[in-house]
Amino acid sequence: MFRSLLVPLDGSSAAEAALHGAAEIARRSRATLHLVRVHRPVRRAEITELALYSDRLFADEVNYLRGVAARLESRWGISVSVAVEDEPVAPAIAARATAVGADLIVMTTHGRTGFRRAWIGSVADDVVRHAAVPVLLSRVSPEEGASEPAEQLFRDILVPLDGTAAPESIVPAALALGALADACITLLRVVEPAMVPAGASSMLLADGGPSPAQAMDLDPARHESEAARRYLDDAVTRLLPRDGSVRARSVVVVHEDPAEGVLEHLRGSSHDLIAMTTRARPFSRMIIGGMADALLRGTRLPILLRKSSHVDAA
Repeated sequence: MFRSLLVPLDGSSAAEAALHGAAEIARRSRATLHLVRVHRPVRRAEITELALYSDRLFADEVNYLRGVAARLESRWGISVSVAVEDEPVAPAIAARATAVGADLIVMTTHGRTGFRRAWIGSVADDVVRHAAVPVLLSRVSPEEGASEPAEQLFRDILVPLDGTAAPESIVPAALALGALADACITLLRVVEPAMVPAGASSMLLADGGPSPAQAMDLDPARHESEAARRYLDDAVTRLLPRDGSVRARSVVVVHEDPAEGVLEHLRGSSHDLIAMTTRARPFSRMIIGGMADALLRGTRLPILLRKSSHVDAA
């Protein structure tokens, strides 16, 4: 269960779109909600007029956060704190999360910086890279940010896994969110289709037909699917509570591209949240790439991301 949530704001309605869901999570969890804004001082502050202007901006930013906090406390009955930190933005947000003991950061993928990388803004990208805790991201446009979103309680959470330990680290956070609304947790693994070796089928048929074991060998996709199913069954036992308190499903998808396989599954599902880890790449400042980026491009569902400690090769 969450005890401390952090919401970064920049004064835009798009960034404020994260508040409704964060406040509901805080209310259900009885958690403290912390608001943070990063102050960008006026340059050449050695000039008195600019320094004074920067100070006034700082005061305005504090007052803005206090106003938002007052509205949240009045409407949701939750405890809210505010802070204005100095830039750089993402490290300041991550540092504030650590300072207040936040176990979840909630934010949108659009703010003052705009859409610098397709659907994901550079600030959200950097926050995931710097944060030691999961980040709940919702994709919004400036127009959508002006309207109040629906209640953000998740009832059908999809967790893509790949058979390794790193992606499994997101499961506790997914369970904590799911516990707020008795959600079903679906563990999914995508396996690639495989081709039967040339000539193998005719050779077995010439011997009078394949045995059951040989037939399995002739269908590598089926073999991989069965192995994936066994892994998911084991993951359900290892990662989810054994007392029956969590509804769980497991799904195996056969597709040549893991991200497209997940998207294909989503098109016929009722999932309302994707929870996954994302991996850092050496020599790059951008962490949200690969499957996470593809899912953010291909679906409008919120996504719960956590930086994996595993580091990919180049």
